[in-house]
Amino acid sequence: MRKISSFFSAALVLAFFGFGQKAVAQGMTFPYTEGFEGSIPDTWAIQDADGDTWSWLHSATGTYQTAHTGTGMAASFSWSGGHSLNPDNWLISPDITGATKMRYFVSVNDLYPNEHYAVMVRVAGQEEFTVLFSETLSKGRAQSEWYERSVDLPAGAMQIAFRHYNCSGQNYLRLDDVEFTNGSGPVNLNPVQNLSGTMDGNGRVVLTWDAPALAKAAAHDGSRYADCLAVLFDDVTFGGEHTGKAGYSYTVYRDGLEVAGSLTATTYIEENVTGSHEYCVEVQYAAGTSPQECVTLSPGSVESIFVPKPYTLTIVGNAIIVACQGEAMIYDMNGRRLAADREVVVYEAQTGIYAVMIVVDGKSYVEKVAVK
Repeated sequence: MRKISSFFSAALVLAFFGFGQKAVAQGMTFPYTEGFEGSIPDTWAIQDADGDTWSWLHSATGTYQTAHTGTGMAASFSWSGGHSLNPDNWLISPDITGATKMRYFVSVNDLYPNEHYAVMVRVAGQEEFTVLFSETLSKGRAQSEWYERSVDLPAGAMQIAFRHYNCSGQNYLRLDDVEFTNGSGPVNLNPVQNLSGTMDGNGRVVLTWDAPALAKAAAHDGSRYADCLAVLFDDVTFGGEHTGKAGYSYTVYRDGLEVAGSLTATTYIEENVTGSHEYCVEVQYAAGTSPQECVTLSPGSVESIFVPKPYTLTIVGNAIIVACQGEAMIYDMNGRRLAADREVVVYEAQTGIYAVMIVVDGKSYVEKVAVK
């Protein structure tokens, strides 16, 4: 995917409210979802804090971008028209008093994914916003893939702000389907991520996994700008209740029977196991139980939930060779497409770093390769 420029006028970009001004939704009831269809509503405030005339704007489904639902979304850029931007752009919600959870979807350019943003909150009795959650997106995906995020809101939350900042020269951040709930709406019960397991010849089983989405914020090195291009948001939702310091625990099952519960660590070890077994892990929330993630293990096995990649990528001399049952494209680090074809692509490269995108059955994969 190439970098996308924004051609919207400064007049649209600069239609913003000051930080102190409150945008209020009339008669908000929960669950409340904003999908940014047609425009960014007047009840949402836009602030161009860096003063470069670029800020949050409405964007629509097109050749290089797809909304999470519908055709509209909000977008902020860290690169456009061949120039790097240093965004400090705020998108501020209406009054969301009573909401206890928020869910939303973010998307970035798959080749330039390192957009940094924060979810800021303003509570009753305060004029300042404080950071509730922040992350630098780092895993390249096709833009049509969206990251789902869910956060608990503190007591007295009145407004939420999406702040796109601390990044430059990436591309865009898109936001869609922002949803606020107060316990009466749908609750996110995210499963564990990246479950994998091993079982050695002595019957020692080791399961490892990552915490569910949004259980932890990405670390930030404190630099003024991380590598980023742009961040997109869509479909944001608020709601929920909290269940302790972590808000959840883990339960492990073997062949459908519980073998461990109330775990807080992301590792489970079992000794002296014989034969093949299916292990599943689920997350226990106060509001319910997540879907299970499972692996099947036998003595001497290593298994994970990851699906093998449907392509091969090799470097022979200076040649980058891609084979797949789909389409492959090779880019330089400036986003220029150097080669593209179906099934097989061979490109004689100079010394440097290249990005390879492969699209198979509608799914996109991105690899970074070095030619020495």
